[in-house]
Amino acid sequence: MVSTGISEFTFGYGFLYEQTQANWKGLTAAPILPSLQKEKDEGWDAHLPLVGTDFYYQFKLSDYLSYGNAKYIKDKTYNLPYYRISLHKPDNNMQHNRLVRHARRHPNTYYVAPEFSGIGKFNSAFLSRQLMSNSRLIPLQKCHELLDAEQHHITYQPGTPNWKVHSEVISYDSSRRGDGLEALYSCLLYTSPSPRDS
Repeated sequence: MVSTGISEFTFGYGFLYEQTQANWKGLTAAPILPSLQKEKDEGWDAHLPLVGTDFYYQFKLSDYLSYGNAKYIKDKTYNLPYYRISLHKPDNNMQHNRLVRHARRHPNTYYVAPEFSGIGKFNSAFLSRQLMSNSRLIPLQKCHELLDAEQHHITYQPGTPNWKVHSEVISYDSSRRGDGLEALYSCLLYTSPSPRDS
């Protein structure tokens, strides 16, 4: 198992910095980083207010698992290396459940996790402004609530939009790469109703 070697805060900062630079003209205000209490109450780490819509992110770190004794290679869920993020399990997975409920009102709510491992790759992606294209966005709108105190994970493989929620395996067939967000922002900007139309 190989971890990213960075903190969740560092990864979140890098991702959000790149997003604000790429979408500067579409911002309606500065990105919102909640207080610790608000994060606990709401579940998200960052709110990016854009013309026409809002985006909410909960940043997660990922582990890269490539050896045959990795759980989901050993049980044949995957036959190639994969990434795994751990969901926050206290209070019966309350953070996850709050995010799922939040996504019903705000569909652009995502877990955001690295699709790379190691501090060197992070620094390279950050300095070349390629962090978004090396990040995976898991849509909370597609997730189910987790009504137990077990440790659950989300796994995904590089190069495919598919992802799974464990321990009871639930498979999904769509996620985003961070480099597709600019096109999504533009699409939402030009398809959102104007204030006069609403």
